[in-house]
Amino acid sequence: MTQKEILSHVDHTLLGVAAMWVDIQGIIDDGIRFETASVCIPPRFVKPAAEYAAGRVKICTVIGFPNGYHTTAAKVFEARDAVENGADEIDMVIPVGAVKSGEYDLIVLDEICSTVGHGIVSVPELAALIREKAPGTELVLTGRDPAPEIVELADYVTEMAL
Repeated sequence: MTQKEILSHVDHTLLGVAAMWVDIQGIIDDGIRFETASVCIPPRFVKPAAEYAAGRVKICTVIGFPNGYHTTAAKVFEARDAVENGADEIDMVIPVGAVKSGEYDLIVLDEICSTVGHGIVSVPELAALIREKAPGTELVLTGRDPAPEIVELADYVTEMAL
């Protein structure tokens, strides 16, 4: 796989608490130059970022970041607001405790296999989360090249191919 192909699957991300507009402009410029899948930024920057990017790179934002403790109503409001302001993609965070407690019947861990493949989340960390999930909660794992040990433990794993 070429560098360009890899970057086309990467969300170039800046979620630091000290992020300023000039920093956001910089990652948008990088995202355009390197043709990343998107740039992932704090919700407060979505509208100016969408205007600045002008469709040259997708705008992603996070909802319920960093711990996922927001109520469902707050997350719905945040997500709608982000889309209305120009977000192309939403990454929503749920608390790890929700996976373990059985609050949800079905949880999709979108692109989790890719995060493992890139060393952001380790195989043992994901395996532990899968083992500790509540009975009756089904996990759907997506992303490229899932680790074989994860496939063995998971309820459902997508098979992504180029």
